[in-house]
Amino acid sequence: VGSALRVEGECPNCGPHQWSSSPKTKKFYDVNLDLATATFLTGMNIASLHRVGKCMGLGLPHRSTFYRIQESFVYDAVDTAYENQQQELVEELTQREKIDLAGDGRYSAPGYSAKYCAYSLMDNVTK
Repeated sequence: VGSALRVEGECPNCGPHQWSSSPKTKKFYDVNLDLATATFLTGMNIASLHRVGKCMGLGLPHRSTFYRIQESFVYDAVDTAYENQQQELVEELTQREKIDLAGDGRYSAPGYSAKYCAYSLMDNVTK
């Protein structure tokens, strides 16, 4: 169940009842989806989250459940959002008469023997 609380009970008049502190999306509780998403988007290590949860007495999903949630929901959502934003920016840039860019490079190792260079560009108008 992870971070969700599920209570099952039985009423002698009505029969069995279930209550959950979080709704479900497919087979995962939404609170666990939120935790897995926040962990991924902030770059937090799942092991660190488990240490915090243990100190606070919080139940958390197992590490493999976090990864399953991220693979099932988060990665595709982030990719889609990135592609949509990229498309919007390309459309905006093609409407301009000129583009003012600033750039900087970073090498894989200090000195002149670096094998790879990552170069980043930034639009000076939107920053």
